[in-house]
Amino acid sequence: MYKKILLASDGSDHALRAADHAFALAKNEEEAVVDIIYVVDTKHAKEDVIHHWGKTGPC
Repeated sequence: MYKKILLASDGSDHALRAADHAFALAKNEEEAVVDIIYVVDTKHAKEDVIHHWGKTGPC
């Protein structure tokens, strides 16, 4: 049924549930391949860095 599955992930709980589903689909197919693309939300990444630097200072 599915030979190629593209899984987009950002590390969120939703992405982890999607990964479970993607691998369950692939498990049922002998030649299925799961390709994973990791997506970074730059707005949240920037806020995380600024928040961390605010507590510890850069480096």
